[in-house]
Amino acid sequence: MKTILQAPSRRTLGAGLTEAKRRRRWPRVVLWIAAFALLADAVGFMAYVSRYQPLAAGPESGVDQRQVLRELKATSPVGQHFSQFRIDDVQGSRFWYGFSIANGGRLPVTITSIGTEPRPGEASPLPQTGVRLGPETGGGRFATLQTTAFEPFTLDAQTGRRSIVIDARIAGCRSDGEAAYYGAVDVTYKVLGFFSRGTTVTLPYTIEVPADAACPPPRGEPGQDSGEDS
Repeated sequence: MKTILQAPSRRTLGAGLTEAKRRRRWPRVVLWIAAFALLADAVGFMAYVSRYQPLAAGPESGVDQRQVLRELKATSPVGQHFSQFRIDDVQGSRFWYGFSIANGGRLPVTITSIGTEPRPGEASPLPQTGVRLGPETGGGRFATLQTTAFEPFTLDAQTGRRSIVIDARIAGCRSDGEAAYYGAVDVTYKVLGFFSRGTTVTLPYTIEVPADAACPPPRGEPGQDSGEDS
């Protein structure tokens, strides 16, 4: 009896290539998934940074009491208590107001500008003339702070705080208008040194500039030339 040996079956060349392609396809899928995950993280981080606003006024504050005529205690519609300072209405009088700015977020920020300088020809009841910086740890008595001229500075995450003094002067006659109130300051800052953002920091007080600030007395009143020959 003859024993018939059957040769082992051989796979076709096409079947081998198909299986190899399937084996190589899995790493590409993994790479694509990883790439999409990284892209989603980047987009999420950009969205977070675009809305990142960790700045607020700290507990320290002060105003130039030499120009304050009256201080009132007021309450906001949401129940917050604050002081309202009515200042003198003498044209050209110098006035300063101070506050501390704090970073309560998880990322450090660099403050690039504080307040808004008036544009040429723009009438403002209390135009800003300069900004000064106080100690890095906060305030104290703002009238006696050792200050320096403003330059960009960094606030550390969660613990960063700095004293700010804004110099201004009384100007802008509005005899037929209403009193002007100041209770917030514009701040521009950068996150991680690249992403520029702007916000408005609410002060723990408001400043009232009378409607007739910087207005000369009407002609014909004592001390004014009536225009008639004597």
